[in-house]
Amino acid sequence: ITGVVKGFPRQSHFHFDFLASLRSLRIVKERQNRWGAATVYTYLILKKGSHISQLESKLQKYVDGLGLEEKSSFPLQRLTDIHLRSRVEWELAPNGNITYVYGFSIIGIIILALACINFLNLSTASGSVRAREVGMRKVLGSHRSQLVGQFLFESFLYMAIAIVLAFILCHLGLPILNDITSKQLTTTSLYSPFVVMTLGSLLVVVTILAGLYPAFYLSSLWPDQLFKGRVVSLVNRSGRQWLRSALVGVQFCISISLLVGTFIVHDQIYYVQTKSLGFHKEYVIVLHGARDLGMKALNVRNQLRKIPQVMAASLTHALPGHTFSSVIVYPEQPANYPETSLPFTMVDEDFVKTLGVKVLEGRNFSLNEFPTDASAILLNQAAVKTLGWQEGALGKQVKIGGGRGITGQVIGVVEDFHFESLHHEIRPLMLPFIQWRPAFIILRVKPDNIADALSAIRQVWNKVVPNQFFEYSFLDQDYQNLYNSEQRIAVIFKIFVILAIFIACIGLFGLLAFIAETRTKEIGIRKVLGATTSSIVLLLAKDVIQPISIAFLAAIPISYYFSDLWLTGFTYHIEIGYWTFMLGGCLVFLIALITVSWQTVKIAKTNPADILRLE
Repeated sequence: ITGVVKGFPRQSHFHFDFLASLRSLRIVKERQNRWGAATVYTYLILKKGSHISQLESKLQKYVDGLGLEEKSSFPLQRLTDIHLRSRVEWELAPNGNITYVYGFSIIGIIILALACINFLNLSTASGSVRAREVGMRKVLGSHRSQLVGQFLFESFLYMAIAIVLAFILCHLGLPILNDITSKQLTTTSLYSPFVVMTLGSLLVVVTILAGLYPAFYLSSLWPDQLFKGRVVSLVNRSGRQWLRSALVGVQFCISISLLVGTFIVHDQIYYVQTKSLGFHKEYVIVLHGARDLGMKALNVRNQLRKIPQVMAASLTHALPGHTFSSVIVYPEQPANYPETSLPFTMVDEDFVKTLGVKVLEGRNFSLNEFPTDASAILLNQAAVKTLGWQEGALGKQVKIGGGRGITGQVIGVVEDFHFESLHHEIRPLMLPFIQWRPAFIILRVKPDNIADALSAIRQVWNKVVPNQFFEYSFLDQDYQNLYNSEQRIAVIFKIFVILAIFIACIGLFGLLAFIAETRTKEIGIRKVLGATTSSIVLLLAKDVIQPISIAFLAAIPISYYFSDLWLTGFTYHIEIGYWTFMLGGCLVFLIALITVSWQTVKIAKTNPADILRLE
């Protein structure tokens, strides 16, 4: 041990337990002078004033001048772009996605805007119904400046309390959010200058907007106007509530759009979890650490095959759901396909049987019957098409790698299967017979008793290689982990939807309260003239049904556009059906109807004598 280093920040893509010198690794010494060896990560510190594009151009010119068989390029990537913007294979750690960061930030801002709209709506509504209070204060000697100060201070106090409560909720809810997102977020960023300035600006702006109408408009009126209770709104009399109705409509439009988006995310996740992948991932146990076994891996596999619960066992370098290496190949013919890069993984003769991959043409490996299969190759349908062998690939020769690369013969073609997530189209895949140390041992077990099978597998492992750690996983779970990001998105979407609908219902409640307050005398007179409770409910409900209906119609193209945009990230995805929009609209409409009914029935049942005696 030559030193101890300080730990890297959590947001770094590079974490380690210890560092060792490259010179201590024999394999690095062997490969360090081979142009095709790409087993290391290279970091560059550029001089101040250097331009990445110029350096990339110089690197490419240098590589092109080497006259190598493989055509290579070396694009540079900023260190700060790796975590959220990198789409390169074989990164040191799983990456985030800057698109999701921007998307959820926008949704968060929209929900904050909904809450601010509600506050402004309710503030102006309460200002109208406080007309008599303002008139009384003016009669008792209050100056306009005092009234303005009172309303602005009340608005400021509400906003300040809301911000304090928000900070408390952030501290209390952050552990839950970290569990949902599998992140290690902290509250440190809440106290950054940017956040403090943003919240301060929001506090000032909303305070002024919310207090502007009652503070300046009401305080400018004469007491006799205020006592009459006929305060004219900011807009003309015939359309005095259209602005509030429009704001409520915007809230429900956003709520319906988010709800429809949640349904589509849920359906897409269900689709990728249940779609046929072209291989069997269920009841397949993956044993890790086979690379450390060396030549013992073959013996371990043979011993595991003897377990009654094991139906098949295989050695492989990579698995569906894992990153596959790519290699330059040179097909025998045609001449217009001189070279191409193909993903590949080396497998043994039981790989096809263990995963249930179908052989469409030719045959599987059979080393006992055909010793030459040690250098044989299987291709999938996409690889046959890529290499230009639609007339037939069996018996064709493929050179793998440049220079002293090996040459193999194609003995079979397997059906295309999804060895990557459904984000990607099925790529060409080459399956040479395994010649190096495998990375995994995979076992197909009987489904009746997985626990007994695992126990027997562990016993054999500990007996054959007692000094090797036993680590396993299930292939179906490994494959589903490819969609962890989407599953977290679905949970976060549900939280946002609940918040948006809750805020929209509060806005609806406030609109109904304002309508009832401004039409109190009308309701009383109608009841005296014999109007029933149901007719009053319908009268008041009409004022809110219209904006919600318009919101539903507006939400359809909005939700369709953004949902379709998200689905383009998957090569294989669901089709957006009309029922999704209908379900989202009906559900939100039902919630709104419950809110409307509760408030309007309460108003309609009010005794008309209590309403009219103050008029």
